[in-house]
Amino acid sequence: MRRNQLVSCVVALLCVVFSVPVGVDQAGAQCTAIDGGKLKIKPAAGNSRSKLNWKAKDKSVDFLIADPASGTTAIEMAAAGTVLATLDYGLASASAWRSGGTPVRVWKYKARDDPSPIDGIEKIISKRDLFKLKGKQGLIDLLVAPLALPITLQITDSTGACYLARFSQCSDNNSKSVKCRADRSFLPDVPNLVFQSGFEDDTNHVYSTGTLAPCTDDLWGMDSSVPPPNHWENDLEGGLAGPFGQFHFCFGGGDRSQRSLNLVPDPDNPSNQVLYGRIGEPNEVVSDDAIACNNDALGARKSRIQAVVQDNPGLGRLDYRLRVRLGKPALDAIVNQPEPVTWFTLGEFWNNQPAEDDSFRITLGMDKAPGTGERFFFSLKAEKQDAGAGNWIGVWPSVGDGVSDVEVPHGKWFTLEVTMKEGDAGSGRAHVRMTDDIGQAHTIADVTNWTYSPDAPVGSQDGFKDFHPLKLYTSGQLVCALKAAGLPLEIWWDDLAIGSPN
Repeated sequence: MRRNQLVSCVVALLCVVFSVPVGVDQAGAQCTAIDGGKLKIKPAAGNSRSKLNWKAKDKSVDFLIADPASGTTAIEMAAAGTVLATLDYGLASASAWRSGGTPVRVWKYKARDDPSPIDGIEKIISKRDLFKLKGKQGLIDLLVAPLALPITLQITDSTGACYLARFSQCSDNNSKSVKCRADRSFLPDVPNLVFQSGFEDDTNHVYSTGTLAPCTDDLWGMDSSVPPPNHWENDLEGGLAGPFGQFHFCFGGGDRSQRSLNLVPDPDNPSNQVLYGRIGEPNEVVSDDAIACNNDALGARKSRIQAVVQDNPGLGRLDYRLRVRLGKPALDAIVNQPEPVTWFTLGEFWNNQPAEDDSFRITLGMDKAPGTGERFFFSLKAEKQDAGAGNWIGVWPSVGDGVSDVEVPHGKWFTLEVTMKEGDAGSGRAHVRMTDDIGQAHTIADVTNWTYSPDAPVGSQDGFKDFHPLKLYTSGQLVCALKAAGLPLEIWWDDLAIGSPN
């Protein structure tokens, strides 16, 4: 609800609006994302009162404590972008509020002490991270399932500060109550959605043991934590029906003691399941004595975990979204040493592979400049490979080797959004954006340029037949140095969504 609409409602505690579209994502871009915790809504039944309990997990901001005498606080409640209700409290109802504690720890509201008109709300309890409503039928009944997701709560306090909590996983107990768990960060929509997963319980991780084969792991099943399309095989692996062919995980070799994948609890939220990758030794043998970290020469071993989406028929465009968390101890150790790092890959997009003519790749990675204390920054660059040659030649960018000014978070979740569109110098597109753990978006790269080899004959383009959206790939020497310090290289992934118009 816009401010001019709110002004007309200040004389009342509650303003209810039906079917008013609102750009929640646009509004959210101007707000601070918060961990909204848990939301429970129970409508009136018989002689019972309606109830709304919201316990936010984010305790870093006192967004639910606002002195009604100092200004107006507005809480806007929406479902799938449609505002259902806006609750304003401030000067008009200040006499109905009482504070408790020194310093103030709680504000309480009772309708019988309020001189202004009250519609349905009888009691409010407002603490630092807890907000409760109780009343007759009315407001709360609007928020009972079935509701289109996501549910959002947007808070604008008396200083103008704005916060946004988003809930996309809700359960309905036969309309007697609705329980919702908040998203921990913004999850932007992916256009032309083909598949999505939160890596939850119905996702099955399968893997081979007793082999050093390059590709040994896969994910099967249907992830019921998100709406369809959510089946790892039926939706993601479309074969000739497209747009994607096969999906599996490759390591280049090694065994599970050296590198592994597992479905585990989120280290920041144990109720959330995520995919965890770990590299303890460089697992891919190139040319050494087959003993890891035995004074290997540079390039003799590689360290690799990657999801491979391959055999994609004519994939001219792909879009995906993914949440990522990188292990802090290992990254801190790398930052606190003087050597540069220019090989640390988080995603790769091939058009074509080295075994094909006119090989070309776009690499999403992170780089560290030489010097102790130099930080990691995201990077994006494109390279081609001449026929019969092993060296890669830069196509773009020409300045800075593609290193952005966006710093890589250590030990915190961030969201990556990636778009790749096949085209020449004027029509190709590579766009990457990162959203941090407080909801702030940062553009890593937005490039209009070649996304296939400039040497490829006109008409030979066949799309991104292979790409690696989940990847952890770096040198054997770097991982050996971490091993000597007792530190594995770690990564967590969550909330994958992939789309394509092809």
